[in-house]
Amino acid sequence: MRVLASFLLCGFVALTLSRELPPYVYKEMQQKSPEVLMVKVEDVKTSISKYGEETDTNVTVKLTVEKVTRTATKLKKGSHLTVSYVHIEHSGGWAGPSSIPVLTKGQSLTAYLGKTKDGSYGPAARGRSFEAVKS
Repeated sequence: MRVLASFLLCGFVALTLSRELPPYVYKEMQQKSPEVLMVKVEDVKTSISKYGEETDTNVTVKLTVEKVTRTATKLKKGSHLTVSYVHIEHSGGWAGPSSIPVLTKGQSLTAYLGKTKDGSYGPAARGRSFEAVKS
């Protein structure tokens, strides 16, 4: 009986980890984000790596702050910052959390960011770090 219960629990955990997160989870991450900014994308650099069925795009974007909604690091309109992250693409059959999109030069959008351990900025709401989630 314990073996069956353990097996079922492992299966449930595996299914839970492989599905898209519900919108309220992204909304909570956005609400807790230390930096909420309207930004303009000034430059985008990418490099691609393949790992079997997965393609990872390392993305580095240079942003200019157009408007500050919330800031923990005293950013101001006109501040420049660099954000790095990985965009992950899986070939067919993947069901999982949204990947952070590859941004495009010239875009103006809302950014939900936080400071990383190395002092740079990074996405604070996973795949919804550059778009508002509707409730």
